Amino acid sequence: MNTLATTWHDVPMVAYGPGDSALDHTDEERIGGEEYRAARALLADAVGRWFALPEGSRR
Repeated sequence: MNTLATTWHDVPMVAYGPGDSALDHTDEERIGGEEYRAARALLADAVGRWFALPEGSRR
């Protein structure tokens, strides 16, 4: 997504995730269970709201 977002200007993209993004994909990357569960709930809610929108307004 980070690569495509720089070239696909007409495709909306959002990045979200738990933890410290400065540590992404490093040996120090860690998240706790509560942080994981909170992120999972937030993303499930966002996806549910997205699919509840009328077809033409999902942009």
